[in-house]
Amino acid sequence: DWLYPLGFVAVAAVLWIYRRRYRELDWRFSIVSVLLGVAVFVVWVAPDFLSGPPSADAGKELATGLAGLSVMGRAFWMTFRILGATLTVPIAEELAFRGFALRRLQAADFESVNWRSFTWLALLISSLVFGLTHGDRWVVGTVAGLVYAAAMLRRGRIGDAAVAHSTTNALLAVWVISRGAWYLW
Repeated sequence: DWLYPLGFVAVAAVLWIYRRRYRELDWRFSIVSVLLGVAVFVVWVAPDFLSGPPSADAGKELATGLAGLSVMGRAFWMTFRILGATLTVPIAEELAFRGFALRRLQAADFESVNWRSFTWLALLISSLVFGLTHGDRWVVGTVAGLVYAAAMLRRGRIGDAAVAHSTTNALLAVWVISRGAWYLW
């Protein structure tokens, strides 16, 4: 995690390099996308209310590491973590899982697949793989993947999925920082 700022810069650089290609996509979004992002946030933190938060050791390494940094070091790392969570991660993950995987699982020439098209198998596989990339929260991660896909499929706009994802991550950032729930990062 200490290399997170470098990861942010790398992903931002790739997005910047391919910006002309991504500009062709539909980045518009609706308020429904924001509401879907709020709903995913609720689903994401629900396990903590249903079965209690993880053990006291969960997230301890990150909390200890942050406490050992100077005020400037903490601010630097937190800034990049928040920017990554709300900007680069949602865009990159939505391009990968909804823009590519969901459509690639339907046809080898994924670019020929309509943004509103899906098969149940493609939807389930792409959402499950998305969920599995989210560690011990893989079940809620899979639900999140399904909701983000629904946001995109509803109007055929990658922007709807990215904004829903960004909204979830922004709320999670506030939750993590305000509650010290470092295990969620």
